[in-house]
Amino acid sequence: MTRFEQFIKERRYLINVSERSIEWYKQAFRWLPNEDPTDQDLNQVVVKMRDGGLKARSVNSYRTAINAYLHWNSNAEGACSPFDLLPAFRTSPSMISDEGKGNKHVGEQA
Repeated sequence: MTRFEQFIKERRYLINVSERSIEWYKQAFRWLPNEDPTDQDLNQVVVKMRDGGLKARSVNSYRTAINAYLHWNSNAEGACSPFDLLPAFRTSPSMISDEGKGNKHVGEQA
């Protein structure tokens, strides 16, 4: 498994990011020349994005995704286990049901 794939897997299952976020990461990673880019590589990525017609906002968006990966990658072999800092898992509000709690929605009759 590549580091890109491992990063995405951890984002999906440990941080619970959306499928749209997963696609965003994959799109951003297509700009990287390898899994361990140098500072020079990263500068070239920005130049290629701009030469490719991307606007500053799009470059900044991909930059955010790439920075998340670079931060993760720099800590991938650190002494700290992911579970040392892992926050509590949260579900989205749409996954929480009001059934059985006696809650009534606006306009419902008792």
